[in-house]
Amino acid sequence: MNGRANRTMDVRRNYDFVISLALRKSAEEKGDPSALRYSVRYNGTVAVLLFVVFVGGILSSCSGANRISLPLLSRATHSTENGSPVSTLEGTTVKIMPHGASFEIPTEWLSEDARTKNPVGPRENLYISWEQLDQLPKINGDNAPDAAIMDSVLPFELCAVHVGSKGWGNYLTSDLQARIYVIDQNPIGLRDSLEKQALARARSVYKTAGLKTKQHGAWEGRVMSVFEAEGHTLLFKDIDFYYRAFDEKTVVFIFVHQSGWDKTIEHMLDSFRWAASGP
Repeated sequence: MNGRANRTMDVRRNYDFVISLALRKSAEEKGDPSALRYSVRYNGTVAVLLFVVFVGGILSSCSGANRISLPLLSRATHSTENGSPVSTLEGTTVKIMPHGASFEIPTEWLSEDARTKNPVGPRENLYISWEQLDQLPKINGDNAPDAAIMDSVLPFELCAVHVGSKGWGNYLTSDLQARIYVIDQNPIGLRDSLEKQALARARSVYKTAGLKTKQHGAWEGRVMSVFEAEGHTLLFKDIDFYYRAFDEKTVVFIFVHQSGWDKTIEHMLDSFRWAASGP
């Protein structure tokens, strides 16, 4: 069983590695990552991996025993029927309704430079309307593995806002990405999901992944440290999950980053307010 499990894990890593190369090639040639559809079928020990990219196709084959599926498009979208929160921006304050919640984003993230001068990928770095948020799965770019980890434990339609120092899916490694959810699951249930589903998903899309506990004030946290090797490039980064109960809801902040962003992360967490309850 261990040998079969290892072979399956290798197939999954190769699968996502090829996806990353396809998206990177598209971005380099067109200046904007294309949406990607693909399917994987296995027959015995031979697998045929078919990508259909809007700018072209790539055909690859690999070995494996299981059917693998990693959809890039979310299964649910933001709507009233799905109970999606509504967010607005006032100055540097993001307000999340109907919960009366708010938090601050860095002033420099709203500058012309941050919002429009990404060398590759999306030009916007703030996704706040339902229409903008529903575009995120289509522009995951090199953040596709990170999105898969988030989607394994959190309903995308309950994402209230996404903001970053640069645009999402931008093929950079030095930026900070933040995503905020308001969910019905309690913190204990979320913690269990992070330690099981999210960690398992991370290990299927990155070479290695580990999880450790981190606390910031009243915010409980789990930091997922991941590693990937692509050619001569070594990638180390963290995916932080901070969560806290407010009334019958749980607020979740997710930060995707390398080192150097601790003060910004702490400022955003400290700035959060729930209705009139204070910090």
